[in-house]
Amino acid sequence: MKTSSLFSKSRIITTVFAIFASALLLTHAGVSAVSTAMTAAEEKAKAQEMLKATKEEVQRRIQTLKTANEELKTVTSLDAALKNKMIKENESIIASLDEFAKKLDNVKTLGAARELAASLDSEYEKYKNAAAKSQLSTNLDTQQDAKGQLTQQAKDVGTKIDDAAASGKETGNLKEQLQQIEQMLTSITAIIASVSALMESLVNGDYGKAMIILNTIFDQLGITQSLLKDSQGGLSSMLKQMNVSFDLKAGA
Repeated sequence: MKTSSLFSKSRIITTVFAIFASALLLTHAGVSAVSTAMTAAEEKAKAQEMLKATKEEVQRRIQTLKTANEELKTVTSLDAALKNKMIKENESIIASLDEFAKKLDNVKTLGAARELAASLDSEYEKYKNAAAKSQLSTNLDTQQDAKGQLTQQAKDVGTKIDDAAASGKETGNLKEQLQQIEQMLTSITAIIASVSALMESLVNGDYGKAMIILNTIFDQLGITQSLLKDSQGGLSSMLKQMNVSFDLKAGA
């Protein structure tokens, strides 16, 4: 038995969910008010702690987007204009983060540190959306490669059917296998087309159209409303319920 991960549902779901639910997926907490009085030493220590965490978060985001841009340059599944638009968007966010990092170097008080940390928090959605779109586009290439492998498998099985028929051998199992492969090819082709359309809508800022396409993708992947509701506490519960691989019988 040969197992082929033909279309990574978990990647698609995680990424498109991040685009529309990024505000709910914050990986760092907002700064809360301090209710008790602090000594000067305590306030200084708190400010330094907050600054350290904020600087680390800024650098993490910068590195994520730089890596995304390097990967985007190699993507072949996207229109060049769309790809360049995404790269420029990432570069713009990186430039903003660089400026933000410079401001952090001048912070001396806890109040100023808290204000900048909150400012970084407010920019999270813009960063997360850009990173998610970049990830989704690079995933498209992976799925195109999987489609190519599946197409080759269909050709190989077709050749086996012809050879078996010419030798007077049974071809029933091979024909059943070919039918399964062709069905999967139809599915993966449709989903790739939908994800490509989703990418175009997101990059162009047409979120209304993107939501319609997103629902189409959910239908194609067999994701129900109840499954979405079950995942509200986190994406992992949804992904655990999904079958992310296809089993292909090895040809005789």
